[in-house]
Amino acid sequence: MNRLSDEILNKYIDNELSEEEKLKIRQQIQSSEEDKKRFAALQAVHINLKKEHVPEVSPDFTSRLMSKIMKQRKAKNEQRVFIFSIGSVFLIILLIIIGFFISSTINTESSSSVSILNTIVSFMAEFGSKISLGFSGKYISIVGSILSFSIILTAYFFFDYKKHTNHWFGKTN
Repeated sequence: MNRLSDEILNKYIDNELSEEEKLKIRQQIQSSEEDKKRFAALQAVHINLKKEHVPEVSPDFTSRLMSKIMKQRKAKNEQRVFIFSIGSVFLIILLIIIGFFISSTINTESSSSVSILNTIVSFMAEFGSKISLGFSGKYISIVGSILSFSIILTAYFFFDYKKHTNHWFGKTN
């Protein structure tokens, strides 16, 4: 007789075969040493699996999980809006500063017989000097304060988001 498959042996162990099939399997197991060893190994696995405790899930597990997922999705959307808002504020501030420098440069330029190229070159040179002025002397402390404030604000929102995420997923540490 051919070697018994694991599927047939498992059906035999689970008592899913007819009496006639069980008798044939029993005879094959008794006559073949290899099938006997495989049957003993599968039976040991079967017994150990029955001993294992299968944790039960609460009836509202799915709704609680979906609720947490939705909260996380909402938090990510809020975070995107926050980052977009802060980025917009910084962009507006940058545009105002650049506009101020441009307007002060244009107002100091004379619009007499200076060629367009000379105007552009002198504008860029003066614009560069005003930008370098913004990062020197008393202005460097203002720029540093703005950058420090933005870093502190970003760190606060990052740790607040982490705290809420841990709370939503039941972590207490």
